[in-house]
Amino acid sequence: MEGELGTLPTIAEGKASFPPSSFLTDPIQAEKFVQETGVDALAVAIGNIHVTEAEDIDLDIHHLDAIREHVSLPLVLHAGSGIADGAVKKAIRHGIRKINVGSVLRKVFFDALKEKINVTDPFAHPYDIIGSGLDEDVLLAGKIAMKNLIREKMVIFGSAGKA
Repeated sequence: MEGELGTLPTIAEGKASFPPSSFLTDPIQAEKFVQETGVDALAVAIGNIHVTEAEDIDLDIHHLDAIREHVSLPLVLHAGSGIADGAVKKAIRHGIRKINVGSVLRKVFFDALKEKINVTDPFAHPYDIIGSGLDEDVLLAGKIAMKNLIREKMVIFGSAGKA
């Protein structure tokens, strides 16, 4: 079971509107949380922001190291879509064992759908496109785009070929 401790702002809220201590997982609280809940993995807040693809998010690796000193189970990085590959690799070297990249996966899926059915409206809502009913070959285009991105991320994250 995975637990999460800390606050992850969304891009709409913006990182600048939060003092750093309000969105970082407290290492001492993390240790207590893990002991009291018995979780198998812990998602931590180290500067990551939900629902962004900008790849300009800075992670606080020193804070990650402080959490690692108090918690010995696998650590999880939510909101990995907005973090540059180099920063993710560094986080992995410092104890992150799972990375969620849902925002960028949704984006490549919907971009592939829009391209396949020739949607030119940049403001077209992806769920309206799906709600209109799609042929299997259109959905397949989205699935292939996601599969290709997942393969890329597995190489970047160092997990390719380690089944």
